[in-house]
Amino acid sequence: VPSREKLAQQTRRLRRGQSLDLPELLRWLASNGFQNTNAVELPGEFSPRGGIVDIFAPDWYDPVRIELFGDEIDSIRRFEVATQRSLETLDQIDVTLLNERAGDREHFAGYLPENTWFYLIEPTDVEEEGRRYLERLERPQDYHGVASTLRQITRFPSVTAASVPTGSLETTCHLGI
Repeated sequence: VPSREKLAQQTRRLRRGQSLDLPELLRWLASNGFQNTNAVELPGEFSPRGGIVDIFAPDWYDPVRIELFGDEIDSIRRFEVATQRSLETLDQIDVTLLNERAGDREHFAGYLPENTWFYLIEPTDVEEEGRRYLERLERPQDYHGVASTLRQITRFPSVTAASVPTGSLETTCHLGI
């Protein structure tokens, strides 16, 4: 996951009534990998038209339309791509744009509160599936490995569950506190 600092740096909050430097916003979108299109259809696109800009961020289900009155945000609405119909009026949105660079990452466990618990079901299977996933990646070195992830998890209290072997009437549950 991105570091907290990088996440904060790369997030813009846009609010109704806020003054907006539209050319600067458009430059920011383009410099962070968004495609300028005639009409947004896919995540990662934006479309400016006069006092309107449509943005479809990669982590959104629907794009938003920002309407300006001068340089002030007059309205923000989620809309459906196919029909262009408004779905919801919003007071504000957060637009987060992240480039994929390994140096900007930290482990997801760094975001978790101290009182977090883990419930690990079939940890041996989880470990094996994690290894298979990493083997399929083009650059597995850019990601945390299975062993280092399990080490991060064991800093927290956890419960481990495994299936009962055939013919057995018992299983073991360990509390790692």
